[in-house]
Amino acid sequence: MRSFEVGAIGVTSRCNLRCIMCPGHGPDAPEGHKGQDANPEYVKKFIRELPGEQVLTFAGGEPLLARDLYDYMALAVECGHKPTIL
Repeated sequence: MRSFEVGAIGVTSRCNLRCIMCPGHGPDAPEGHKGQDANPEYVKKFIRELPGEQVLTFAGGEPLLARDLYDYMALAVECGHKPTIL
């Protein structure tokens, strides 16, 4: 059995929910706050430079709203990592 290390990266702060406990999107969030995606070059560099095999979690806001999420996941697999979404 192989062992994996665990890593995580936030790929966006955008979210389509308004969870009451969330400081970025709940009732106390700044007016007009829409969030933004992480810099794609930074995320790709992060993925490429992770050592070994990582269980790599893509997080956010809502990570499925990140424009480049599928590209990031494909790159993670290409680099030998196991991508997950939180």
